[in-house]
Amino acid sequence: MDEVLSVHIDSHLKRRFQDRCSSLNLDIDAVIREFIVAFMEREHIMRSRREFVRKLASNVIENFKRRMSPQPDEKVIGGMTAQEYLDLSEAERDALWDNWTKEAEQEIRAKARQRKEHRDEIPAG
Repeated sequence: MDEVLSVHIDSHLKRRFQDRCSSLNLDIDAVIREFIVAFMEREHIMRSRREFVRKLASNVIENFKRRMSPQPDEKVIGGMTAQEYLDLSEAERDALWDNWTKEAEQEIRAKARQRKEHRDEIPAG
């Protein structure tokens, strides 16, 4: 059974969206449903990426332990020495990697916004 979802948006944005859908001969409701599905898939992908980053980080750490022998006071990751990092609890490491992942995602979003703004500045036609 379909349900109704009410979304409040700026009137200018609404007109632009309606005009764009009309110019492409697209059903507005269908487009919005596709946006929602794409958003949900993106969230799933982002969770998968975080899991992948954690696994990759774990492998990197294991390789680091086996192959590297940095100087005791050499800063090698996140401004810490290898021993300082290795002394962190699993929860503390997870928190660091979560933070680094969020920072990377924010940087990706910021660059995407910059690209979009640049495209929006280019005159049509």
